[in-house]
Amino acid sequence: LGGQVLWLAGCPSKVDLCRNATCGETCCQAGQVCNGAGACCTPDPCGQKECGDDGCGSSCGACSQGSRCNLAARLCETCSPETSEGFCARLALSGKVCGLIADSDYCTGEERTEDCGGCDEGSVCTADHRCLCGQKSPEEFCAAAGAACGTYSGMECGQLRTEECGGCPEGECVDHTCLGCVYEGDLVFCERLAALGRRCGSVGARDNCGATRTVECGVGACLAGERCDPTTNGCEPCVAESPALFCQRMAEAGKRCGVVQDEDLCGIARTEDCGDTCSSQGGRACLQNVCVPPGVPANDRCASPELLAFGGGGTVTVTGDTTRAAADEEGTCSPNLSGPDVLYRLEIEGAAPRKVAVKVTAVGTRELAPVVYLRSSCADPSAEVACARGFGAASFEIGRLPPGAYWLVVDSESSAYAGAFDLQVTMGEAEPIPANDSCGGAIPVTGAGGVVAGTTAGATDDSSGRCATPFFPQDGPDVTYSFSVAPGESRSVHARVVAAAGSGLHPVLYLRRDCADADPLLELGCSDYQGEGATELLVGRLEQGEYSLIVDGEERTAGAFQLEVTLSAPVELPDSCQTAKHLLADGSQTLTFTGDTSVATHGSQSAQCQGGNGNDLVYDLELPASQGPKDLHITLVSADPQGLPLLYVRKGSCMDTDPSNEIACDSSSTQGEVSVRLRSAQPDHYFIWVDGLNRNAGPFTLTVQIADPEAPPANDGCGVAGEGAAQVVLDASGHGVVQASTLEAFTSDSDQASCGTATGRDLVYAVDTTGMGERDLKASLTFQSNTNPILYLWAQCDPQAAENELDCAYSWGGTATLLGRRLAEGRYFLWVDQKAGEEGPFELAVDVTVPPASPCSAPVLVDLSTGHAVVDGSTVNTANTTQGLCGGKLGNDAVFQLTLAQRQRLKVLVTPHPDSLDYSPTVYLRGTDCPDEAAAMQLACAKGAVPGDSVALEVKNLAAGTYYLWVDGAVPSQVGDFEVRVDLEAPIFPPGNDTCGPGGANVVALQQGVAYHGSTSDALPDYGAQLSDTCLEQNGDWPAVGPDLVFSFTATTSRLLEVLATPDDWDVSLWISTGVCGGEGSACVYAADGGSRGARETLLLPAVAGTTYYLHIDAWKDLSGPFTLLVQPHQPRTNDQCGVDGANAVALHLGDAPLVGDSTVAVDDYGDLMSPPCYVDTNWCAPGNDLVYLYRPEHDGEFVVEVVPVGWDVYVWYTLDACGGNGMTCVHAADKFSLRGTERLVVPGMAGRRYFIYVDSYGSFPDTMPGGLFTIQVQ
Repeated sequence: LGGQVLWLAGCPSKVDLCRNATCGETCCQAGQVCNGAGACCTPDPCGQKECGDDGCGSSCGACSQGSRCNLAARLCETCSPETSEGFCARLALSGKVCGLIADSDYCTGEERTEDCGGCDEGSVCTADHRCLCGQKSPEEFCAAAGAACGTYSGMECGQLRTEECGGCPEGECVDHTCLGCVYEGDLVFCERLAALGRRCGSVGARDNCGATRTVECGVGACLAGERCDPTTNGCEPCVAESPALFCQRMAEAGKRCGVVQDEDLCGIARTEDCGDTCSSQGGRACLQNVCVPPGVPANDRCASPELLAFGGGGTVTVTGDTTRAAADEEGTCSPNLSGPDVLYRLEIEGAAPRKVAVKVTAVGTRELAPVVYLRSSCADPSAEVACARGFGAASFEIGRLPPGAYWLVVDSESSAYAGAFDLQVTMGEAEPIPANDSCGGAIPVTGAGGVVAGTTAGATDDSSGRCATPFFPQDGPDVTYSFSVAPGESRSVHARVVAAAGSGLHPVLYLRRDCADADPLLELGCSDYQGEGATELLVGRLEQGEYSLIVDGEERTAGAFQLEVTLSAPVELPDSCQTAKHLLADGSQTLTFTGDTSVATHGSQSAQCQGGNGNDLVYDLELPASQGPKDLHITLVSADPQGLPLLYVRKGSCMDTDPSNEIACDSSSTQGEVSVRLRSAQPDHYFIWVDGLNRNAGPFTLTVQIADPEAPPANDGCGVAGEGAAQVVLDASGHGVVQASTLEAFTSDSDQASCGTATGRDLVYAVDTTGMGERDLKASLTFQSNTNPILYLWAQCDPQAAENELDCAYSWGGTATLLGRRLAEGRYFLWVDQKAGEEGPFELAVDVTVPPASPCSAPVLVDLSTGHAVVDGSTVNTANTTQGLCGGKLGNDAVFQLTLAQRQRLKVLVTPHPDSLDYSPTVYLRGTDCPDEAAAMQLACAKGAVPGDSVALEVKNLAAGTYYLWVDGAVPSQVGDFEVRVDLEAPIFPPGNDTCGPGGANVVALQQGVAYHGSTSDALPDYGAQLSDTCLEQNGDWPAVGPDLVFSFTATTSRLLEVLATPDDWDVSLWISTGVCGGEGSACVYAADGGSRGARETLLLPAVAGTTYYLHIDAWKDLSGPFTLLVQPHQPRTNDQCGVDGANAVALHLGDAPLVGDSTVAVDDYGDLMSPPCYVDTNWCAPGNDLVYLYRPEHDGEFVVEVVPVGWDVYVWYTLDACGGNGMTCVHAADKFSLRGTERLVVPGMAGRRYFIYVDSYGSFPDTMPGGLFTIQVQ
């Protein structure tokens, strides 16, 4: 009462005497209400509010369907139900990130359940929908990977984790396994078992660690007349096969007729006449030991292809044979490998495209390496539509081939691989165009790891990735997929493509942020074809946004595939210089890493080992200054024993690809394993690249051994006066053997070998013949591994000594043998060398012998009284006494004496006898001094290219006198019987200007603007043997030792002139001297020899008034023929330079006829250094002559610039909007084909933009032209 509570006895509960029985003991004030919690509350009036409550439990209303309440404003606003991705993304903000999550919709408020995905590898989804990483202890991590020792790296919870898994109490750690003994290599294994009598073949036994191994120990331990018994691995006497059994075995191997050369079962070279077994086969003839149809095939030329008749479709199968055909054509998938070929013609009628499948299969046992390609124009290589090659069979498929006529060429890699074949061509309904053929139709993928089926068949070739190369172009049809990374997230993407069964697709993958932007610098990742019908790509970190993944085909392949795309947590891969894994050396230690290049990208290649087009990873090894120099032994082992790993090291700069920055590389130590050693490596950063040859990729182990420097071998260099050279100890017979290793050497002390690239670490040995008198010194060098040995002989151990090298020998993977002939007694020095990265164990064998007596004391007299003579000769029982300028250094020789009573033309033909078809002669003619090896004494020299072939030698004008004809061996140790045929004819006199004459009286004076037509066919090689360094640099280091003629031109005014030498189907060399006419070329001031057969050579001559210039028409070897020579004023091309803002560029228009151009007399203005994308396109810079063109598209869309050169190698590139520059502004380039190849530059055009197109070349390189005639057209 009066605001107080009155308690009434007997009441069961408290009663609100104010107003409301639910507010307990408190009385609410005016304006308040009692809320549901039993407390007094002042409400917020709803007024204009549409929804929400008044703060005291009463509602202001509800929103209609399709809208939601904004609780802050208490107003209804329009909304849409959340997508699954939006629903999961919103709940992820509250920590719920995985599994099936139930909650209300943000808009409708309705309860819903969505699958929000799983967790990264190594993590699990908890009951409250959180990802919990199941990180293991170091011991658990190593145990799960099966790593018992060493350093192991693997993925855990989406991150790369590295742990030290311990050491081994004894033995060594091999592949993270402790072995109780030191593992023996294959060589030691074979040597140990050879001592037990198992000397040869494929030997299987337990190694010294108890493991069962099988090693191919070869048959080298067996002697001549022995063979390897494969059951016992022992060498046993070998019984020679009878001629009948030999021929029977050869027939089973595909050599069915004629004179067959091969090894018998005893491993001895054998020649047998296996007879004519072909005449009974329908008149067939024997060719290259195979029975072939008689005559040249009727379809050997474009003019007479065999028609394949399909009607409306179906399959046509025909049988053919390329053996007797000519080698006329060449496919792009087999450049520079062209064998005999035959042609077929097929037509697609009507208006609809068709699907065409082609397969060529070898018939019989003869090995066939077919190449098959399809063209829309028979004789035009640029009209090629598809190309395939293989061993035994080759095939391709085109999903949509437009109507029209096509020519199908069945070719082979060489005449050795020609033969009979079955050709099957199937025509059917065209493949439908895939929906995702273009960027606009990209098919979305979730990135959840599911497999998507697709096909490139029927699509168009719209694009190419940055990892394409000229030899492996990505020119097949391509299709596009898309995925996204959510806002605020970073993800990695792992994509894998596998060709479907029966599909011919060689897939490649590349990733872009903008599908249509083909700029290689903006491409996020590219993975070329990795074999077995598959490729995969891993990009470690992608930020939020949309991405395009393009599936393409290599070498025009197409077909069905399966694509798997997985988005995961970011992964940092050391697959670029920016992400190189840093290794800090800490004293002497061994670092071991495992990895896999399959998921890396191709970003670098070796400059020294000439390769490295596989995917690659890079490690940054830092040797700190505080620790001083260290010895480094780096080993890369592929998990595949047949793998082709490549290892190279750059010093100081990771990105500097200059060969001088690459200090070591190895691609050939042994299959599956490569290694490099760096002696006394100074403190610095060493970038170790893990790569592969032939696009090889896969798991690997990288070991880096760091140790304190060892002392170098005493013979690592000459020392003072050659005192450092190790002495070769000779026995009583003059024989000595040294076994050592260049791995122990520190540096490359000498790289001056004339016969090879001697950049590896080397050792020097001394051979002392003091007191022996005149001697021959023969030395042979063989490396234990497949190394290319270089061996050279010096008279003094002094790199600065003039004319110091006495002989030099190089071998491709075999034994290098040199010969110092008739050396005066004294001390001589042998250098054991090789290319950088090929160091290893070797054997050096030396033989010092008394020079054999010269046969000059009793030459075979040839009676030429009738003008003709035929005599027989032999080198079987002769000695090796001399050599010619073109060969014969190590072969036995015989000499014949010829006497001419008057000046004559001499023709000699040397033909091996039928029983000496393995003999390849070298023939040379000397003047009056029989044994004199001086170049001036040798009048002519010729050698055989193929054993058994005849060798011809000719001197057109030989004065009366006595001469000596030598028949030698072109190949060491080859001897044989032969016939010498000599014919004398009337002499052919050289032209009057063959020589200068006194004071230049014989030269032909040229008039400006007047063409001179002549021929060097009857000229002699008089000048140019030693061109000046200036001209050699201009000339691509080619000599000028061919038949030559001399002309003169005296300038009346000072101006720039053009000197043009145009040969008739031969390779001409043009050089100019001043001062005194003649000489060896040391006075040469200008030279040009960059072209090929039939190509015109052009010199720009800055003539000075009153100066006489001597023009020499020459050749780099014994080539000659008709030519035209012209001197004319230089006419600068208007578009030789850009002008102001590109004003001088010649405008091109879509649809115009091809425009003719000539860059021969242009100058090199642009393109010396190409930008990375253009260098990737071509692998070349463009320092040749260049002309500039301009094209301005009227509409958006792709256009093609087609340039057709006439007899030279063109390089086409473009810049956007701005004209000029050194090439670093280049956007894209094309230089896919070699000489005479058409280049097609594909450009993604944008309306109104200016595209400056440069017709260029890499003409400053050897054997290349700086420019020439061409046509250019925009399509």
